[in-house]
Amino acid sequence: MNPQEIQNAAAVMREAWGLVHGRAPNEGELLYSLVVARLESSFGRGWKGEMASSNNWGAVQCGQAAIAQGAQCIAWQDTHPDGRKYDVGFRKYASPVEGAADVVRNLTKQRPSVWEVMKAKGPLADFARAMRVERYYGGFCPNATKAGGRFSYGKPKSPAEEACHEEAIRGYVRGTQKSLVEIASALGMTP
Repeated sequence: MNPQEIQNAAAVMREAWGLVHGRAPNEGELLYSLVVARLESSFGRGWKGEMASSNNWGAVQCGQAAIAQGAQCIAWQDTHPDGRKYDVGFRKYASPVEGAADVVRNLTKQRPSVWEVMKAKGPLADFARAMRVERYYGGFCPNATKAGGRFSYGKPKSPAEEACHEEAIRGYVRGTQKSLVEIASALGMTP
């Protein structure tokens, strides 16, 4: 992704922060919001088929509450951590700003410990840990599973789940480190 595309995405994300919080994001809030949007959907442009016009920046699914509130949803598939596919609805938004705003809401209003790391511009590992504990992602843990570990979603409840939890966090950090550096560089910030 070139620097101009990242700068354009940052402009959308800043507008989204204004909609959700009535203010511009600080550096940590902006960087981590963009890292998530880049990983989940390439700033809403990584979808294929009907989802290509969804403006869904965070791979936000349609839960019952969203459907009850009249959210537009597109039937799609996602993947469980064990590789099995499942049918699910993903949100569709009227504009990129609305899709980015839902990323902001998901990271801040719905996940306060994630927001604390973002505000502090904490280490990427702390961000990944908070995201997993607050159930934004499940991740994958094939090595831990082979060694007797057990997948858990959110905070682990046993030593068998802890190994999987830690492997999933390390995978998230590996999967986002390059994007964090690239985004920060394009915006003249320090990752």
